[in-house]
Amino acid sequence: LQKAFPESLMTHAGFRAVFLVDVQRVQSSCGYAVPFMTFDGHRNTLLEWSEKKGASGMEEYRHLKNSFSIDGKASLMQHASDAKPAAKTFQDGFYYAADPESRSAAEKWAATAARAADCLLSGPL
Repeated sequence: LQKAFPESLMTHAGFRAVFLVDVQRVQSSCGYAVPFMTFDGHRNTLLEWSEKKGASGMEEYRHLKNSFSIDGKASLMQHASDAKPAAKTFQDGFYYAADPESRSAAEKWAATAARAADCLLSGPL
């Protein structure tokens, strides 16, 4: 699948993820009330932001913000062989990677149990 994308995209610090979905049904509108939208150009915001952060800054950011999906499931990053295992914390309506050093023993045990349960429920990738 990686071969379907340009190498410059796959190796850029701001690269996120690719999702494969199995679509069962698609609908569209007649378009009678949809406004016209013109293409004004490509946005460089992500490229500039991620270049400022650098490779290690992006790794840190992904660990904190992208370790879990919006419903609390471990992300693909959690399954990477070189990934730092992360426990999750729920804050302001989102799941984040928790700093393991700042948690109590009970919280650490609960996080470990939750991760094990997630792995068992999600099955192999």
